[in-house]
Amino acid sequence: MRRCLTTLDLTLIGMASMIGSGFYILLGVIAKETTGPAVSLSFLMAACASGLSAWCYAEFAVRIPKAGSAYVYSYITVGELLAFTIGWSMILEHIIGAAAICRGLVGYFSILINFPIDTISHIIFGSHTNYDIVSPLIIMFLCVVISFGVKGFSNANSLLTYLNVFVISVFIILAFYKADISIWSHNGGFFPYGMGTIPKGAAQAYYAYVGYDTLVIASEEAATPSKSIPIALFLSVLIVSVLYCLSAVGLSLIVPYKLIDSTAALSSAMGYVGLQWAKYVISIGAVFAITCALMAMLFAMPRCIYALASDGLIFRVFSNVNSYTQTPVLATLCGGVAISVFAFLLNLTELAEMMSIGTLVAYIFVSLSVIIVRYLPIDPITGKSFSSCEDTNLIEKGNSLQNIQKVFLWTFLLLCILTSTYINFVFSIDHTLSVIVVVLLLAAMFIPLLYLYNTSQQNDAGLICKVPLVPFFPGLSIFLNIYLITTLNPLSFIRFLGWMVMGFIIYIFYGYSNSSLNLKNSAEKCKEMSQ
Repeated sequence: MRRCLTTLDLTLIGMASMIGSGFYILLGVIAKETTGPAVSLSFLMAACASGLSAWCYAEFAVRIPKAGSAYVYSYITVGELLAFTIGWSMILEHIIGAAAICRGLVGYFSILINFPIDTISHIIFGSHTNYDIVSPLIIMFLCVVISFGVKGFSNANSLLTYLNVFVISVFIILAFYKADISIWSHNGGFFPYGMGTIPKGAAQAYYAYVGYDTLVIASEEAATPSKSIPIALFLSVLIVSVLYCLSAVGLSLIVPYKLIDSTAALSSAMGYVGLQWAKYVISIGAVFAITCALMAMLFAMPRCIYALASDGLIFRVFSNVNSYTQTPVLATLCGGVAISVFAFLLNLTELAEMMSIGTLVAYIFVSLSVIIVRYLPIDPITGKSFSSCEDTNLIEKGNSLQNIQKVFLWTFLLLCILTSTYINFVFSIDHTLSVIVVVLLLAAMFIPLLYLYNTSQQNDAGLICKVPLVPFFPGLSIFLNIYLITTLNPLSFIRFLGWMVMGFIIYIFYGYSNSSLNLKNSAEKCKEMSQ
C-alpha cells in the first residue's frame, strides 16, 4: 500500500474516529442520567485512562509500523492463536460500530431536514418492521469512495473534521458566553448524584475515546510511521480531550442537568438559551461528525481484514491490493456488504447492545505486549534489543520469557479480573468493609508487577517513544480496561462468543494450515529432511 499519510493526516483520522456520537449523544446522556454538572470530571478521568492505552500503542507503533494495530503487536508477542482472536474481534467491532454510526447518521439527518427518512423503508417493507434500506446505500457509497485511494479518503476526512472542530468550537464559545455559574449551585449542586458517580460516568465516557487505534491501523500507509504515529496519537487524544472537557463544562453552565435533551444535547442547549440559528449549525456539525466517524470505521475495517489475510489466517484473497488505487478493494467492498447487512436488519438499540468487548480486549493485549517485550532478553548473538519489526525471530522471542515471569503476569491478570468483578458486583451492593477489601485487592494486584520491576532487566534501548514506569503504567491500563469489560451488558458476551465461534471455525479449517507461520515451519522441516 502507498505510504502517503502525513502526521496531520493521521491526527485528523484519529480525531474523526473519536469525535462523533460522543459529543452529540453520549455527553448529554452522562450529564443527565449519571453525573450531573460534574460530567467534565468523568471525561477528564476517561481521557487519562485513554491516554495510558494510547501511550502503549505509541511505543509499539515505533517498534512495528505495520497495518493491523493490536493484531500485529499480539501476533509478535503472544502468538498466533491469541492474535487471531484479537484481530477477528476487531473486525466485529468495526462492523458493528459502522452499522450503528450509520443508523445514527440517518436519524440526525432526518432531524436536520425535518423529514423521517425511515418512512422510505416503511413504505417498502411495512411500518411494523425495523428494516433500513437507506443505511446500506450510504455504507456502500462510502466504501466505493474509500476504495479509490487512501489520499482521497484522507482529504475528505480532513475537510469534514475541520468543519466539525469549527462547529464544536462555536458551541464552546457561545456556551461560555451564555454561561450561568449559579446553575452549579442549584438543583443538587455540582455533584447531584454524589461524587461516587464520577468513575461510573468515566466508564461510560471512555467509549467516546475508543477509535484512536484507527490511525495506528494506517501505519503501513504513513510516510514516516515511526515518528508520525506517536505524535498523531498524542495530538489526537489531547485535542479531543480538551474539546470534550470544555464542551462538558459549557453544557453544564447553560442548561440544568435535568433539562438536558439526551438525544441531541448540544443543539437543544443552544435552543434553550435562545440561539436558534446555532441550533441548526450544531445539527449540521453532528452530521459532519457522524459521517467522519463512519468513514474512519470503514477505512479501518478492511485494514484489519487485510492484516489477517496477509498472514493466511483468513482467506488470502482479501489481502490483494489493487494496483491502481493501492487499497484492499475486495476487503473494503466485502466488509461493506457485511456492515450493510447489520445496518439493514438491526435498529440502533439492538446494535448498541452488540457493543462487543473486542476493542477493550485489544487494548489489554497491547498493554500486556509492552510489558512482555520490555522483558525479552537481549539477543546473545547480535547484542541487539527488540526494537523493530525487521528482526526475523520475534515470535520465537515472544515466547522466551522466563517461567517465573509468566506466572507473575498471569497472577496479575487474574487479580485484575477478581478486583474488577468485586468492585462491580459486590462493592455496589454491600459497602460493609468493602473499601478495605478493594484497597487490599489493589495492593495485591500490583505485587507481581513490583517483582518484575525489581528483579528483571528491561529491554528499551533505541526507542524514540516509550512508555514510562513499565510495568506499572501498562498494568494500570490493563486493569482499567478489564474493569470496563466487567461493566458491559451480558448480551455483549453472548454475541461476542457467537462471532468468535464462527471465526475459530475458519481458523481451524483454513487459517491454521495456511498461516504464514505454519507454512514457514513446514518449509524449514522439509529443508531439514532433504539435507
